[in-house]
Amino acid sequence: YYNKKLWKEAGLSDADIPKTWDQFREVAKKLTKKDGNKITQAGFNFNQEYETMIYGLNYQKGALMFKDDGKSLNFNSDVTKENTQFLVDLYEKDKVGSKDFGDESSLSFGNGQTAMVYRWGWFQAELQNKYKDIDYGVFPTPTFDEEVPFAYDRYNGESTPGINNKQSKEQQAVAQDFLKFLLAGDQYSIDGALSMGSFPAKKSLAENEKILADPVLKVLSERVDHLIWPGAFPSTVETSAKKAMEDIQFNGMTLDKALSQGQAQMEKDMKGSEFVSQESKYQYFEEK
Repeated sequence: YYNKKLWKEAGLSDADIPKTWDQFREVAKKLTKKDGNKITQAGFNFNQEYETMIYGLNYQKGALMFKDDGKSLNFNSDVTKENTQFLVDLYEKDKVGSKDFGDESSLSFGNGQTAMVYRWGWFQAELQNKYKDIDYGVFPTPTFDEEVPFAYDRYNGESTPGINNKQSKEQQAVAQDFLKFLLAGDQYSIDGALSMGSFPAKKSLAENEKILADPVLKVLSERVDHLIWPGAFPSTVETSAKKAMEDIQFNGMTLDKALSQGQAQMEKDMKGSEFVSQESKYQYFEEK
């Protein structure tokens, strides 16, 4: 997401939408404002988004979240180190943002203090509800080169209604009928997609005019077949990654040690877990 007002003030146009991460770095520099050494406007702010963003960057380089057995974490890896260093360098070398520039990047963006943030579809509704004065635009997440990567990013399945397995068989049967009724028609899927910024799973709606009229869903439509689903993994996969970045940024820990500790914590938390990764079901899995 980018702030159109700040974009224009920086002399940028649609032609400057970055396609690669190198282009992104240069655009972020142009969008950054300082008073001496103090940042007054961040070109890019990823505070509170490392744990979401890092796995997408890894997928772009063909690195899975889990190893071949589908159970062992792949967090402490050379690819994670490369991509974490890239994010750290955006702050420490390029000076386009700061760990101290607001705890929450979405709030900073909503207050007009940050020019670009990485957020998923839900953020559009938050902007419309909480930050109506922000004139924002969206563009596809950059990649490391202009070739189609293994996967652009991952997606979640949390928008799908569920059926309580503790209910009686009779109640479950009624719930199944109700869900089939909803999903057989188009309106529920369209309404849900538009309200949550979540691309419809129903393939026949991929080119629906209402879907493509939505700026976020339009961007997603161009990439949805190259988004990967790892499965409903335990929360430690994100919370421990978040802690690793906090240790790097605030506690002076080396990348190697922070990633190693993050991996160890994930393994500890997932010991005995029945979770198995769904990554191998990705249609381009063999291209990694």
